[in-house]
Amino acid sequence: MKVGIVPAARLEKPGEKNSRMLPRHFEHLKKGLELYRIGKVDKLVVTASHQFGFPKAGQAFYLRSVGWLARRGVPRSDILRVRTGRWTVEEAVGARHIIAQHKPREIHVVASDSYIDRAKAIFEIAYPQCKVFAHEVPSGDSRETVEKTYRDVRNARRWRRAVSRKAKQKGI
Repeated sequence: MKVGIVPAARLEKPGEKNSRMLPRHFEHLKKGLELYRIGKVDKLVVTASHQFGFPKAGQAFYLRSVGWLARRGVPRSDILRVRTGRWTVEEAVGARHIIAQHKPREIHVVASDSYIDRAKAIFEIAYPQCKVFAHEVPSGDSRETVEKTYRDVRNARRWRRAVSRKAKQKGI
């Protein structure tokens, strides 16, 4: 079993009825669809971005994503939902029930190019039993955003080493 994780991109106007998904999210969905069609993944995991306290917007976001994928031939049974997800860490934690149930060997994470290293590192830390692959989508983000992402990756790896040291000290 191989799963593709397609994290949400933000809504244009969270909480408003006429809110739309950003074009970047459709690029993420396209990449997930491509992975599904060529057989790299068996299931697609889509997040229901709660957009900072707007659960109804998150539900609508998820349903739009499912509808978009279903109209392009992905059976609804192959589209799984993570109910939380404002940030990559929440999406990784929110996917635990899916990972536990389906026990994938591989996780394929789709993310913007400026966040791809961070997303891969987070899923590697969260699911060390799985081989994690990263698939990037061009974002056009500024160099500052990319540099911040690299700082986040370094911090995540430092956190992982610190947790491992503490576990060894406690004999776990």
